[in-house]
Amino acid sequence: MEKINTRLFLYKIRYILYIIAVLCVLLLAFNNINNKKQKLYDNLATYKNISFLIQNGNKKAKTLSENYIRNIFNTYKIQLDYVKNHNNVYQIKVQSINALILAKVIYQIEKDGFKIIYLKAQDYSGNQNFDVHMEISP
Repeated sequence: MEKINTRLFLYKIRYILYIIAVLCVLLLAFNNINNKKQKLYDNLATYKNISFLIQNGNKKAKTLSENYIRNIFNTYKIQLDYVKNHNNVYQIKVQSINALILAKVIYQIEKDGFKIIYLKAQDYSGNQNFDVHMEISP
């Protein structure tokens, strides 16, 4: 039987342990880098998705004009007294408009993306028929 050199055996085990430790550190570093890379890819995919949705979203198809205003009021069979344009702000006057129809008209204008700057509605009859003065801007 050969005598095993214990010192040589311990050196071999120590080198094997060093190699295992270095491999573990490299494995952890590789795993960490892969996780960060995957997060970056996920963020990039989210950004591209949002960018795609913004670029291909529904654009405001309606533009504020006298025809647009007349069409909205004509759908509810309301006769306009006048529509004036001053510095891209439309002034509207209507007499005896029902409160429910007025609410629907206001909702439609705001839904289409326009702003009602000024609204004055007075009921002189007491029957919820309002005389309306309104200013609308894009």
